[in-house]
Amino acid sequence: MERSQHQLNSPSQDCWSINDFFKKSIKLLKENPKLLLLSLALMVLATSGTGSVGGFNSGGSSGPRNEQQEEAQNLREIIFNDTNESFESTQSSLNLDEMTDYLDDEVDESTQDQAELEVIFSTLGINKTPEEIEESLASARKSITIIGKSFITGVNKLSPWMKGFFPLGALLLGIVLVLFSVVVGFWIKIAMMCGIDQAASIGNNQWKLVDVTKKAARRIKPMIWMSIIPLLKIILWSLVLFIGLALFTSGIAMLFNNRAVIGIVFFGGGLALLFYSTKKVITLSIAQILGYWNIAINDPQPAKNAFEQSLVLLKQKGSVGKIISLAFVHLIVFNLIMPLIALLPLGAAGFSLAGKLFKVAQQEALTSEPNVAKIIDVVVQTFSTEWILVIVGAGLLTALLFFAISLISIPLKHGNWYWAYQYLINNKTPEYQ
Repeated sequence: MERSQHQLNSPSQDCWSINDFFKKSIKLLKENPKLLLLSLALMVLATSGTGSVGGFNSGGSSGPRNEQQEEAQNLREIIFNDTNESFESTQSSLNLDEMTDYLDDEVDESTQDQAELEVIFSTLGINKTPEEIEESLASARKSITIIGKSFITGVNKLSPWMKGFFPLGALLLGIVLVLFSVVVGFWIKIAMMCGIDQAASIGNNQWKLVDVTKKAARRIKPMIWMSIIPLLKIILWSLVLFIGLALFTSGIAMLFNNRAVIGIVFFGGGLALLFYSTKKVITLSIAQILGYWNIAINDPQPAKNAFEQSLVLLKQKGSVGKIISLAFVHLIVFNLIMPLIALLPLGAAGFSLAGKLFKVAQQEALTSEPNVAKIIDVVVQTFSTEWILVIVGAGLLTALLFFAISLISIPLKHGNWYWAYQYLINNKTPEYQ
């Protein structure tokens, strides 16, 4: 396999050192801030999907006010007539004075609750009574119901062929949006790879984003092939892997059931199939990743050829193990360590608050009789506005750190993969040239 002119001009990576990969990727990012723009675009566009099309979930229809008053009056008459006889029969056994006092207490509590609600609304700057707010909500619900009814009425007035075109058009629109999202996602991912290559080849932020995006647009089609065909092969070999696992476990069961000959055949065949299919799945997965880079940074070529060249690279001794080690380091650094660092502000605030609340609850339990309700009340009172602000601030800081870490991690990971690919290209043995 001959090297392209671009590969001859690319920076060399003659030794395998993940530590050196990180150092060179960090230096690359410092000297080329444009990579952060591509990273931001990748965060926004590559993860965006089509929005779901929702419908109306309107509640039951509300009739005219006169009908509602008439229905309420009929209901009151029915309830009064049904309960009048029962009330008269039990009146002698009830203490009416106690009932009157109880009802007075209920009215006082209701009045007090209403007054508290008015105080809360006044504090929040809402200059409306609860009754006015309820009327506003009822008016809003009625408006939504009217809009929903109007929409349904309009749809019902359509001709039959238009009604059939409605869901078909919605389906076609959904498909177009999904395809557009996929194409945009591939385009920005390729642009990120091309940007890393341009930063390494030209350097000092002298390359142009326009050239990178144009180069990426010409490579969308082979990238789609690279994402589909190898994936189908991976799925097929994964099924073979599960078949091998089933044969392996069946062979073990047969060995314990005095069916030694068949058990040995199933055990050995399943074990061989298990190892071989696992190797194929891993190799195809790595070759797919290398195929992406082969398409992105080399001269235009069919996707099938790029994939076959990636498989050839992995035939060299130790290539698969090296790539697996890089993927494992990425998993530890970018998916474990960095998220934990981002969670430090929120974790510190939560730990400090939990310690203070525990101390308050412990003091309350020692100074008085253990009362769970009282301890909870004291803990809630301790949860002051300052602590709420601290938690909210820590949460915002954590979100900001997650954003910053993601923004930096994307070019670093792509840079490491770039140097790994360059290493495999520059260290091919003669039989794989």
